[in-house]
Amino acid sequence: YAGFAYDSASSTTSGTILGDGSLVLELYYTRKSYEVTLTIGTGIDSVNPSTTTSYEYEESVTIDATVSSGYSWDYWSGGIDTLDVDENDPEYIFNMPDKDQEWTGLGKVNPYEVDIYAYHNNGGVTYSQGTTGGSVGFDVNVGESSTSKSINYGETTSIYASAESGFTFNGWYTSDDLSGTADKTGSPVTTDSMTTGGLSYYAKFTANTDTSYKVEHYTEDLNAATYTIVETDNLTGTTGASVTESKNTYAGFAYDSASSTTSGTILGDGSLVL
Repeated sequence: YAGFAYDSASSTTSGTILGDGSLVLELYYTRKSYEVTLTIGTGIDSVNPSTTTSYEYEESVTIDATVSSGYSWDYWSGGIDTLDVDENDPEYIFNMPDKDQEWTGLGKVNPYEVDIYAYHNNGGVTYSQGTTGGSVGFDVNVGESSTSKSINYGETTSIYASAESGFTFNGWYTSDDLSGTADKTGSPVTTDSMTTGGLSYYAKFTANTDTSYKVEHYTEDLNAATYTIVETDNLTGTTGASVTESKNTYAGFAYDSASSTTSGTILGDGSLVL
């Protein structure tokens, strides 16, 4: 009998047939014991039972595993060929078959999100999200104000940032208040290893305070509807800031407010001309 061993000491195998038919020969079989051995596989912290354990044939057996942080339960490898196990639960109960069982608990690594954002101050004190000032991405083709990428627990990836003209990239921060010293500098940089909570990085782009702009003064030509530049003021200011310039006084000329542009926003490429 599968799973049983003949017990000769307890059995009566021979006797004399009695006329009344009362002879009974009794043969006994004891249950065999088999071993269960569990092995810790990838993504598993521990298994239970932790050591090789013996069970009698058809005895109820419970095996279990503790999954490592950053992993989800995957499956038990080995053991009964026709195993029907809950994919989401490492605990499994079965009746001991008639052979030793060797199982390996396996976990599967979880993916988490890396989120990156571009923040700029655009001439003011407060920083806000947007592509003005610079953009971010996961390769050299940056161009997003925010984007995300899924990577596995424990892995890293590269993040990129590119400042627009008139802005300076000040590094990566792990908090959107962008205070203190940057957590990472440069582009590209490698993220920290992925944690179970995901990762967020904020690229800080600060408006330059020495961005060029011009103020051009024109006087009307004699007997003509044309004007000639007589003076150019080469000035600097903060990218994104609004500026308003005062008029000059030239002997023999009157200021023409209708034709003049006295205010504007300083552009990062230095192209503002008043």
